[in-house]
Amino acid sequence: MRVVFNNDWESRMHRDPVAGRFYLEFLNGQLSYLIELNSKTGDEVRKIPVPRYKHIDHINIVNDRIYFLHQPDIGDKGKKLYYIDI
Repeated sequence: MRVVFNNDWESRMHRDPVAGRFYLEFLNGQLSYLIELNSKTGDEVRKIPVPRYKHIDHINIVNDRIYFLHQPDIGDKGKKLYYIDI
């Protein structure tokens, strides 16, 4: 990987075991992004915004679908599982 965003990048790296793609979870202000990386060169392939969910947790990517927990501002009781097709 050519660019290290901060010291915590390893814990925020995700791999799609079915498609074989690698994604880096990246927070930019109030938006979360998944940056797809080329596994051979480390170059950015595309940036996938997760725009409506600013507090996301426990991301898992399977077969080009992102599963994650979203915690709205009302606290832990409001956590729900969501998915986005990419």
